[in-house]
Amino acid sequence: MTLESWIPIGMFLLVAMMIPTGLIGLGFAFGARNSRPDIGGNRGFAFESGVSTGHAGRQRNPIDFYLTAMLFIIFDIEMVFMIPLGLVIQDLGTYGFIELLVFVGILAVGYAYVWGRGALEWE
Repeated sequence: MTLESWIPIGMFLLVAMMIPTGLIGLGFAFGARNSRPDIGGNRGFAFESGVSTGHAGRQRNPIDFYLTAMLFIIFDIEMVFMIPLGLVIQDLGTYGFIELLVFVGILAVGYAYVWGRGALEWE
């Protein structure tokens, strides 16, 4: 393997290191320096989805938060398996269609279970 074949890999690694370094540098250069909560720079508190929670980050969150996050991850990962199946469904024929129905059925049973348990209810 020659040196010329390593040049694209080196360039990729260089760009991959420059982008996060540059973004962190821009955050320090142009970020808010105010730590007064009444102005909006409350760095001592958790800040999630653009909304201040009003408590320190070490305070416990309700179990519904974790359950919803885990359900999102589970269903998101399962939906990733639908993409390759959708690409080759015509090549698989009837067997592929039955496999798709079984997979969607398992997802539907899981969805019905968590819905029945009230995991998707927000109060």
